[in-house]
Amino acid sequence: MTDTTVLPPYGLFAGRLEELAQRSEPMEHWRPNLPLFERRETFLAWRTTARDRIAATVWPRFDRATRAWQGAATARALDLTLADIAIMIDAFQGGTPVGLRPAPVCPTPRFGTTHREQFIAEDDPKEPIGVNVGDYVCSLSDAEIAKVMQEMEIALDSTKLQGLFWLKRELCRPRPYQTALLLGINGFYYDRAISATHSSIYSGHCLEGILSAATVFDRWRNDSRYSNEDIDRLAHYAVDFGDRRVFAGVHYPSDNVVSWWMAASLIGELFADPEPVRAFVVAAVRTHSLVYRAIAERIGEDALNGARVLLEEVDLLNEQSNS
Repeated sequence: MTDTTVLPPYGLFAGRLEELAQRSEPMEHWRPNLPLFERRETFLAWRTTARDRIAATVWPRFDRATRAWQGAATARALDLTLADIAIMIDAFQGGTPVGLRPAPVCPTPRFGTTHREQFIAEDDPKEPIGVNVGDYVCSLSDAEIAKVMQEMEIALDSTKLQGLFWLKRELCRPRPYQTALLLGINGFYYDRAISATHSSIYSGHCLEGILSAATVFDRWRNDSRYSNEDIDRLAHYAVDFGDRRVFAGVHYPSDNVVSWWMAASLIGELFADPEPVRAFVVAAVRTHSLVYRAIAERIGEDALNGARVLLEEVDLLNEQSNS
């Protein structure tokens, strides 16, 4: 089943979304030791390479001039969509949906005990990123929560809002609820997401959760005030932040794969000592992500071959393949 013509692009971007997609300046922490001109050129080269790598493996890019999908992933796009939605229905929506199950939060969380309640807090545009991190890392004081939120907000401003949004426009993947309706798939549901106002791949929440938590970890790892449990709970928060978008039906599992791959690549460009940070991210996804687990269990399916390629490039499947 390789007819991709039944999968339309998400649609046009307008207003602020189009403005974001047109930004080409490098993010604040991109190769800071280079002159500005070289920083910009290397960032744009990375961005184009990332787009082409994604289009060759997981999801094609939409060419507006020809109004057609392009890239080797075009041939697998429909099969991938069907496999993604099957994972969502089977792993996250059957029985008691994951959204209604308990999240790994502290005994008295501010925003609620279930994944859906935490999702609502994370989706609220009036709430800053990290507003619910204290629901996970129980030892944090109010002052430390405020500091973590500030660090996460800075990380967000130097990532998604600085040039990456272009990839959303280039890839233009329709949302799962659009394709489920178009393909007549029964048994699929989704939650309302205020922030889901643009195309599906990459997952902004997934990438933001990983990179903002990685920024906090980079400080914590050399500070004896933070225990291994604190760091593990931060890691769990980082992946749940993106996973909950899949639980809610507003992102595909393979959107997260692309976001993890992008995060792993960006860490090498944004952090002065990237290897410990990258190890933190890989361990977080391997250990805590239910979306990763669901994909890994089905990774032999041909439709998921592109996802396998990117996961192996991040080295996420190394442990899985050797087990």
